[in-house]
Amino acid sequence: MAGAGIIADNFADEIILEPHEIARRYVRTWFLLDLVSSIPLDYFILLFSPDANLSQLLHAGMKSYDMPH
Repeated sequence: MAGAGIIADNFADEIILEPHEIARRYVRTWFLLDLVSSIPLDYFILLFSPDANLSQLLHAGMKSYDMPH
């Protein structure tokens, strides 16, 4: 992360350059949203469907990544 930095708490006069602190702030703020948004929508639909089963979840995963089944 050479040269990477973030602005601390919306104040342009404080910039954080320490990779450990940048990672800690990311995990506390945006990480969960990024993780959830990376899960295919098919999984969410099937998870909340009352008649979904494991084979449908596996099939949805293969379909999402265009894997042969």
